Amino acid sequence: MKNNQKAKGGPKRIVFDSARNSPPGSPPNLVDLFLMRADGSNVQFLTTGGSSATWSPDSTRIAFHRSAPGTGALTGTLPGAPAIDGDIFVASVCDLIAGVPPTNITNSVGFIDTDASWSPRRNENRVHALPRQRRPP
Repeated sequence: MKNNQKAKGGPKRIVFDSARNSPPGSPPNLVDLFLMRADGSNVQFLTTGGSSATWSPDSTRIAFHRSAPGTGALTGTLPGAPAIDGDIFVASVCDLIAGVPPTNITNSVGFIDTDASWSPRRNENRVHALPRQRRPP
C-alpha cells in the first residue's frame, strides 16, 4: 500500500499498486493501480501500469509514474520499478474510475521520471518528480 489519505467528507482511502490482474507468469513488477477503503473493502481498478502513487493535498487527485506508451522495459525487478520510458502522470481518482485516461505531465524524452510528490502547500497543487535519471541509450 502506497498512500492513505482522508477523502473529503468520507472514509480513508488507499491507493496501491498490485500485480493481481497480471497474467500468470508475468514479471512480479508488472503492476496496476487500485483504490480501496482503509478497511480493505471496495477495491477498484484505477489504471494499467501505474506505480508509486501519491495523493494531492486536497485528496482528489493522484500523481504516479508509468511507461508513457505502456510498452517500456522496466529498469529493475522490484515491484513498481519505473520503465525506461517512464513519465509522471496526474489524474482525478473519479476520472480514473470513470475510464478517463491520466494526463502525462512530464513527457520527457531521454529521461526516466519517477517518484512524484505534491507541493505541501494545500492550495498550490504542484507536482515535483525526483530523481530524474537519464534513460539508457
